[in-house]
Amino acid sequence: MMLVRQNISFLIAIGLMALPSKAYSDEYPNTIQVYSEKENASAVINCKKDGNETLHCDFTQVRVRKLAKKSELKKKIKKRIPDVLSEFKKNPTSLKKTCSETTAMYNLVSGKTKPNESELKINKQIFSKKFKKMSPTEKKDLLVNFRATKEALCKPSVNTLKQMIVVEHDKLTRTCAVSSQTFKQSFKRDYQTGNWVHTSPPDGICGIVHIGTLEKAKIRGKLNKFGLWNYISTKVVTNKKGENWPTKCSEYDEGEYRYNWRKDDKYLGCDYIKFSAF
Repeated sequence: MMLVRQNISFLIAIGLMALPSKAYSDEYPNTIQVYSEKENASAVINCKKDGNETLHCDFTQVRVRKLAKKSELKKKIKKRIPDVLSEFKKNPTSLKKTCSETTAMYNLVSGKTKPNESELKINKQIFSKKFKKMSPTEKKDLLVNFRATKEALCKPSVNTLKQMIVVEHDKLTRTCAVSSQTFKQSFKRDYQTGNWVHTSPPDGICGIVHIGTLEKAKIRGKLNKFGLWNYISTKVVTNKKGENWPTKCSEYDEGEYRYNWRKDDKYLGCDYIKFSAF
């Protein structure tokens, strides 16, 4: 298997040789795409060199993450149930009204009542059209969610609330958030290694220094000549005694995040996609 992967990598590299000479540079990267080795993330990097031997690069990073992990469920149940039960006791009138509305919505979704028969103050036509367009998975999740929520609101107890949280959490574990960000970095060449290095001035209370490194990729232990580059991102906290509330400066991640030129397809099992700003 290892031999197959090496051969594939070599074939990809050879394929890049067929590109016009302007498509890549042996000295520095022009336009490259790299893939995170730690996260479900990728970055497209566009670079131009000026007359002062500085490399100016525009980054477009895309990240995909699950909204919840299965391992987080127990902690969520333990934290939420006391809070929700306390809130219910404080607002019995509001709870009764919400129970009635949720029951009506459940009856509508489950088909027990028709849209024109429902007492809900919603646009029945819009609801019907939207419901018909839903996939079988969406309809099933919607029905299960309303059933669990109805039971929790109309018959509040530890068990019914636990089931509601379990249902909500299950959907979150199948929902992937997609986010993107753009940023710029300027690099100077390290002539000893051939790498291009970006070092930001210390920023904020914690004096965080961002270090970015563009390194020429190796194939079978040798530096490639096909325009393949990797990117490494690290942070250095220069003031570990500071506190950027609610986080202590000493708690910031100073790990190394490597982005490799090799594409790595990943299975996440996403039933739902949510576009996120972060």
